Amino acid sequence: MRVFSLISCVAFVLMLSGCIGTKVAVSPDNHFIAADYQAYGWFSAPIKSTGRNYFYYDLDQALRKEVDKQLQQRGYLLVAANEADFIVGYHFTTAVFVDQGGPISPFDEAMAAREVGGDINDTELHNHYIPVEIAKGILQINLADAGSGKEIWKATATRVIEDGSADTVAIKSAVHKVVPKLLKSLPKK
Repeated sequence: MRVFSLISCVAFVLMLSGCIGTKVAVSPDNHFIAADYQAYGWFSAPIKSTGRNYFYYDLDQALRKEVDKQLQQRGYLLVAANEADFIVGYHFTTAVFVDQGGPISPFDEAMAAREVGGDINDTELHNHYIPVEIAKGILQINLADAGSGKEIWKATATRVIEDGSADTVAIKSAVHKVVPKLLKSLPKK
């Protein structure tokens, strides 16, 4: 369980670390009307450092700081959750998808190599390893009406994970790049 949690955090950071391949989608059924909302609060308290959860602690701190910055630049005021008009929450996870084939799948590359009389190591056919499984990191920011608890706005960032290392600097850099993209379509006050 602990290994999966660490992998989730690293995957999340890597998802964010290169914005070029990051896909951002805003939910089409958002019900956020800026005139109805003045102040926001966080759904949960910040993660406390235990010394062993540094990835999650660093991630939570960086994400909250950047979301606060973006929302305040849009004219919203941070208050205690019980005084807020809307509540901010976030989720991150990883998902693994099996390659479904296609022109660059490992199976199709092997078949193509045989058809042209080459082998799978023929550099004319490919110049990099193509995994059978593809891992994706997913970050979602949700806003909910404080009174009703109903979701009023949601944006999701998704990225294929290509590397497995991250540190505090990478976490902060990644969050600094992706959060503005996630909140870009949120209306200003």
